[in-house]
Amino acid sequence: MGKHAKKPESELGSLPQLNMTPMIDVIFQLLIFFMCTIRFRTMEGKLQSYLPKDRGDDRDIRVVLMPDMRVNISYDEQSGRTSWRFDQSRFTDLNRLEEAIVAKHQRCPVFNDRPVPVIVDADPNVPFSEVVRILDMCTGRGIEKVEFAMPPMSRER
Repeated sequence: MGKHAKKPESELGSLPQLNMTPMIDVIFQLLIFFMCTIRFRTMEGKLQSYLPKDRGDDRDIRVVLMPDMRVNISYDEQSGRTSWRFDQSRFTDLNRLEEAIVAKHQRCPVFNDRPVPVIVDADPNVPFSEVVRILDMCTGRGIEKVEFAMPPMSRER
């Protein structure tokens, strides 16, 4: 036979065996770790519940609306005059409009811890200079929250 013949197992000794116990322990520890640290996604949307309809709170619920501080600006192209509507009153003098806006803003400067905005709602034919005058007037009197109303959307596409 050749030089490298197989030796019987008895001459080599016993084959090494792997001890599986530590590996199983590590796998179980990793499994427990991941089970404890996983975060499940919370269910969003509607929660179905069956509440009794014959019992409950019978108090009157008051809906408190945010005060409306809307300035409507209109412009008459024939006469070239601008008029303003604020708080259900029509103004042709900018100084009186300013007094009315400041007076109402001082009565209700915040609503639910948010400043009450002055909403500028201008007709499409109003010159931009008139809108800027209202904006300057508000910021000059310390009213920082000024918003612009969205123009009405046309139905034609």
